[in-house]
Amino acid sequence: MNLFPEMDDQADWVNMTPVSWKSCGQPSRLGPCCFVGHWRHVAVFGFIRRINWAARLDYELRRVRHLKMHLPTSIRTVANICAQRPSPVPEGPGAYAFWWVTDKATLIESNRTVVLKGPSEFRVTVEYRDWWPAELTYPCLYVGKTTNIRKRFGLHIKRKSEGRLHAAHPEHHKAEPNTTSCQLRWGIEHIFPNEPDPLRLISNSVGFSYRNDFSDNAIAERFFEEDRLVGTWRPWFNIGSER
Repeated sequence: MNLFPEMDDQADWVNMTPVSWKSCGQPSRLGPCCFVGHWRHVAVFGFIRRINWAARLDYELRRVRHLKMHLPTSIRTVANICAQRPSPVPEGPGAYAFWWVTDKATLIESNRTVVLKGPSEFRVTVEYRDWWPAELTYPCLYVGKTTNIRKRFGLHIKRKSEGRLHAAHPEHHKAEPNTTSCQLRWGIEHIFPNEPDPLRLISNSVGFSYRNDFSDNAIAERFFEEDRLVGTWRPWFNIGSER
């Protein structure tokens, strides 16, 4: 943010020829009033530059907070989260992400084909690929937003439902999700169709992170943040059929 874009950060404002000197009508004789005008001129520009620096610093801090969810220090395994009492996941609103935190080769060797229902029940095939940006330490599986992060975390995993919730289709058709909120559980069971204990796999191989620092116009900001992160991190299980 620059309040005066025409100002160059590298300009030497102290040594420039002040406008007040040029306008005094006596370029060869500089009276005290000209010097007062000069330093007032310098002080104003210095104040403006400090405002610009503060605005840029605030922007950078916001940008860092936006990106913090993908850092390994912000990601905890599902097993670690579920083992703690009280839960370290807050109950308030926010954005969140699930990650594959173990061997990436295992993920790439999984069933990466899903057949979705397109318009008029027409079948469309999607291939999950190794398309995550280099800035990510772990592959992103799902990004979402919610009014209650802790509740949403539990709905995605469904810890009380042992065994498989979704039958594997021989032609990789997407199974009807058990609920409208279990995208993570559905996705893991789809890409690992022969896994008899998906909860164990999720607990040990999936990580979770969130951010809940949305203060100003929070509903709109969470909406845009979810879309931004889906486009940036390219999570597999966010992909759905087009209408």
